[in-house]
Amino acid sequence: MTINVIIADGHPLILFAVDKLLSSETDFTVQERCTSGDAALLAVQQYQPDVLIVNADLPGKTGLSVLRELHEAKSCTRVVFLVAAMDGETLLEAVRCQVRGVVLMGMALQLLVPCIRKVYAGGEWLERDSVRSALDQVLQNGAQAAQTTESLSLKELELARMVADGDSNKIIARKLDSTEGAVKANLHRIYQKFDARNRVDLARMVREKGL
Repeated sequence: MTINVIIADGHPLILFAVDKLLSSETDFTVQERCTSGDAALLAVQQYQPDVLIVNADLPGKTGLSVLRELHEAKSCTRVVFLVAAMDGETLLEAVRCQVRGVVLMGMALQLLVPCIRKVYAGGEWLERDSVRSALDQVLQNGAQAAQTTESLSLKELELARMVADGDSNKIIARKLDSTEGAVKANLHRIYQKFDARNRVDLARMVREKGL
């Protein structure tokens, strides 16, 4: 049994270390080493490997972008995702793209070998504590977003979204058939509810909370 693997990592030392590790195993064949997301997609299309090892941090198309494109293309290649740190949004996106294994860069590199073998065999590999922490973050953010949304009127929520889209007070007033003075007054109340200092702060919070 030979497991055909492609490695995609923008860090030369990590790429070399992973290649050397897998090449020392008799049941692994490294078909290609890629240093960018675009190169990884081309290599998967060309070689159709059993497993793609892809770092989240890639130049050009990010690791997540690679995952999305492979998922949309219904690729049969199983994916092991390397991440420097686990966060809720990254985890959810990876799960949506049907990633089969997630390995933290801070963990022992040797864990890649059993991870790849398990993923190749149809299993999944997730580090429990990190995943639990990431999911807790997602739940917390969701609860905060729900609480904030409940405290806003529909008109205030619409106004906050317009600010996040970059609309000026003048444009918002025209869209809402209101006045700039009324928009400023409403924004002041919204700032207080979000505990935001200014429109930049408000826009960031709206995007982070997924409103």
